[in-house]
Amino acid sequence: MISPLIVSLGVSFLSAATGSSDSSQPASKPDIPAPMTGLTWMSGKMSDGQAWVDGIEKTLSENPHLSGVFLGGQWDSLEPRQGRFEWSTLDAGIEVVRRHGLFYKIVLKPGSNTPQWVYDLGAQTFETLGTNPYRKDTYNKPQIIPIPWDPIFLREFERFVRAAGERYSADPRCAAVTVTGANFASNEMHLPKKAPGDQEKWAALGFRDKLIEAYKTYIDLFGEAFPRQQLCLHISSVVREDDGIPQAAVAYGAEKYPDRFTLQNCQLSGKGANTNLFSYRVIEPYIGRLHVGYQSLALLGGERQGDSQVSVYNFVRGQGEYWELWQGNGKDPKICQWLIDEIARARKMGPDAYRAELESKGLLSKKAE
Repeated sequence: MISPLIVSLGVSFLSAATGSSDSSQPASKPDIPAPMTGLTWMSGKMSDGQAWVDGIEKTLSENPHLSGVFLGGQWDSLEPRQGRFEWSTLDAGIEVVRRHGLFYKIVLKPGSNTPQWVYDLGAQTFETLGTNPYRKDTYNKPQIIPIPWDPIFLREFERFVRAAGERYSADPRCAAVTVTGANFASNEMHLPKKAPGDQEKWAALGFRDKLIEAYKTYIDLFGEAFPRQQLCLHISSVVREDDGIPQAAVAYGAEKYPDRFTLQNCQLSGKGANTNLFSYRVIEPYIGRLHVGYQSLALLGGERQGDSQVSVYNFVRGQGEYWELWQGNGKDPKICQWLIDEIARARKMGPDAYRAELESKGLLSKKAE
């Protein structure tokens, strides 16, 4: 169960991580930053270098409504050669966030961003095609990832994550780290599954039990390397919706790190109630037990995202503690102010009354969820 102090710190939607700690914890345990709350911002591609850093500075200077920033770090950018780390760009982005008094969440992404030298050492590969039409740079193009339980990959990834933990985990502004390891093109749990031959190749590898054990390894790795931070798992189907891998990973994380394990749904949208989505169904049994956050499916105001008020309803009904916004929305203080006000109004009304209002406007169906 989440400790009473952490619950009290997470009540206000507008509060940000401040580095407060629970004095009732034994002295041997590290201080835990306050949990992520409010509006967090996906800051874009770290590979853009100084332009990325300048963009963070501009956005945080112009938008006072953000609580935190999601800083993406791709493994091949952060360790382009074995043991030769390139932290300078990430450090510069973090320094901007710290100067503005916000919290940050780090991602260390392998998957399609695994360095070539890992394969040169002998790590086994999984070959596929990019299948997401929204990712124009990889769609229908050959892609490779490491087999997630390959011992060479695991050894090198562990060394990389522990080096990052030594550098950033003591920072009280570092509120969370994304649990990665088995990834494809995103930070979610997705693995290649839609290209011709993907399913057959995973089946031949006997993937299910091996991936469950690999996820236990990843969760413990990040739990040890980042002992003060929330451990944020971006929920999605892995290979098949019935493989049980996300459920097993969540159950393990919930038991091992009940105060820090955090579930993130990256499919928050305004296209009807989200309760039938796979990621929501995985998360729902843990609402009220673990930290829960959401990421927009797309840009608010766009056709893919759907209605903004329905998005707010799904966030409030799902008891989200933080909302991770796409880059364009996080740059817009008017959108962020509207979201803060509308979330507060929906919470004051309660999800049922707010839904009834949306139904009266024809924005939601009156069918039972």
